[in-house]
Amino acid sequence: MFRKIFINGLLAFLMAGCQHEKAEIVPRTPDRENGDKVPVTFSMQMAGLETGTEIVPMGVSTRAADTVYTKISPFYTCILLKKADTRWIVDTVINNKLTSEGYNGIEIKKNNKTIGELRLELRPGTYHMTLYFNLNDSKWNPDLKPGTVVKDDAGTVPVPYACQYSYQTNMSFYGYNYGRRTLYREPFIGTSDFTVEKTSDLHTGSPNMRLTVSLRRKATRFRFLLKDQPSPEKSLTFDMNTEHTIKATLIAVPGQKFPEGIDVWGDAYYLTPPTTELPICVCQNKALPGTNGSSYIFTTHNAHVYSPYLFSDDNVPEGVTCKVDLEIISEQQGDPCYSFDETSGPLPIMTLKPNATGGVVFVVSDPMVPSSTSSGQLNKTVRVAEPEEDPATLFDQYEEWNH
Repeated sequence: MFRKIFINGLLAFLMAGCQHEKAEIVPRTPDRENGDKVPVTFSMQMAGLETGTEIVPMGVSTRAADTVYTKISPFYTCILLKKADTRWIVDTVINNKLTSEGYNGIEIKKNNKTIGELRLELRPGTYHMTLYFNLNDSKWNPDLKPGTVVKDDAGTVPVPYACQYSYQTNMSFYGYNYGRRTLYREPFIGTSDFTVEKTSDLHTGSPNMRLTVSLRRKATRFRFLLKDQPSPEKSLTFDMNTEHTIKATLIAVPGQKFPEGIDVWGDAYYLTPPTTELPICVCQNKALPGTNGSSYIFTTHNAHVYSPYLFSDDNVPEGVTCKVDLEIISEQQGDPCYSFDETSGPLPIMTLKPNATGGVVFVVSDPMVPSSTSSGQLNKTVRVAEPEEDPATLFDQYEEWNH
């Protein structure tokens, strides 16, 4: 008798433990109770590539019809959420590829370009779908599994991230961007809220629902331009024929913060405590004439490190204002190196707005300063161009993709 009581008690304890472990998992309702699955087709379109903002780039293009606006990876992720009573749960996570495309990506040359279709068969219910493009190299949330609760009506479930910045951990080409956040392509997100109705007869064919999902840029872009302008006393300037690597840390002004990724609803995701500093790296690889006739070393998609994008938040249209703590500018061979000329004034400041371009123009200065990395070595210095120039207006908004 004692043994039977002990076993029953043990079973009850184990069952209670299992229920606790699955507290955030909602089991799916069998199809026979909800009706047949309904075929749903989603047409995915690029949109908003020329939506005007205060800043001209990512605003109005002056280039020809064959201008490349951006490039889309054929690999994408779909997160489908479903309403279950008072909670929203993950219905499915799909990693997919645009079937009609190869592996090198799609050059987008016009707005409202249909890039593909996604066909699903879904049970009746209320859904929210988010599509994620150009985020293959991001850090994805491993906890987003079918049945995971992502929201409740009481507001007790924090909204989880879908993807975040990845940070370079491999010593790539000379280790240029080791330890730096990476976002090699501008992310595009599409969302759709819809309801799949129950079918009246299990033996009656269901109509095919067709929905259009517009993919919109969820990024801000920065440009660090190196101007061909001799310094006042020594006539020092950049070597316009070689690639330069820029490493810096962006520091948000007090009271502001950087998004760290995109959440499961397709909105900006913030860490707790929030991110206020971002270590970045970008290579400037091509000298090009600006709209004012001067020459600048510019970054293009062919650079060794092409990562001029940051996540943005559409709900913060004023963007993030940040200081640019310039650590080093180095030529491809490593020498000469440039540090910021602290005698020229405070650290440069730029504002990064959603779907817009910010940046800084640097010129070579006269002072030489000791290197922070090599004993006895002197670095050249740079300062902000005077009068200050707006990198957003010096080049067409799609310049990076057309060289």
